[in-house]
Amino acid sequence: LYLRLTRQGDEFRSETSGDGKTWQRFGTHKVQGFGPVVVGPAAVHNTSGAYEVTFDEYQIKSLNEEKK
Repeated sequence: LYLRLTRQGDEFRSETSGDGKTWQRFGTHKVQGFGPVVVGPAAVHNTSGAYEVTFDEYQIKSLNEEKK
């Protein structure tokens, strides 16, 4: 399963794909105040318990690369 997160201004779009080619949107959120783009994976939770996160096989690329 592929997960694609896209930010345009203050709008964040979440999409999934089984093959990396056909995408299905499952959420759009508007969040203000982020300012400049900060790129990279992140994981958070809302409890005080410890946790460990592993990211595997992800890519960060500009939207211009995708349109080629």
